Amino acid sequence: MIKNILDKLTSNIVPVPLLSPENCSICKLMNKCISHELTVNKEFEEIINNKRPLEVKESLFTVDDTCKSIYIVKAGSFRSYITNTEGLDQTVRFYFPGDLIGLDAFSHNHLCTTTVDALETSAVCELPLPKLLILCARYPLIFSELLHMLSDEIVADHHHMILLGQTSSVIKLSIFLMLISVKYGELGYSANEFILNMGREGVGNYLRMNAQTISRAFTKLSDDNIIDVKGRSIIIKNQAKLKEIVKSCSFI
Repeated sequence: MIKNILDKLTSNIVPVPLLSPENCSICKLMNKCISHELTVNKEFEEIINNKRPLEVKESLFTVDDTCKSIYIVKAGSFRSYITNTEGLDQTVRFYFPGDLIGLDAFSHNHLCTTTVDALETSAVCELPLPKLLILCARYPLIFSELLHMLSDEIVADHHHMILLGQTSSVIKLSIFLMLISVKYGELGYSANEFILNMGREGVGNYLRMNAQTISRAFTKLSDDNIIDVKGRSIIIKNQAKLKEIVKSCSFI
């Protein structure tokens, strides 16, 4: 069945020269990448277009751009957003190292539905979809890992829906901070101290809370000695209390 799916996906793809080699074997994210199950990943390395680092607020792509690649965040962080008719931005998602960006490449029209900007100096590995699908047909393990990463993106969307369904601003913020903490912990960074490069306003926009509400939520957690806030730096002083606040959410 998988072979039939891949045959359909790759039937109209013309092989193109492989460019821009990247040494995956020394990448810190190797164990979280599509190719990590491969014993020899030279062919995977060869399809990577290693884009130059993006600076703060620089766009990886914008709404209605043609999207024929997917991207794995190698370093830094990004946010995706849409702009409404009144010119106001609404954050859709934040992306961190190891996350997959650009699922619009799988759509029929290949048009990007959001704009994705760097929140800090950031880097991605670009995987042109036609080349990636050829490798999927050649190596079922790559196809399997791609499906796992796509599944993770669906799960992340479900988590966001559950997050927005919370009525308490303190619970919303606590869940958000726990998710960031878990993410950084899985990446081998500190789970208790990190920088929120999107700032309070960015967090509030993502959580659908105005500036005053998100500020009060941060103050509440700080006054309860659960977190310490210094500018954009967050220190989780009491993981147990934070987990107690979010205990109703089974996905954390």
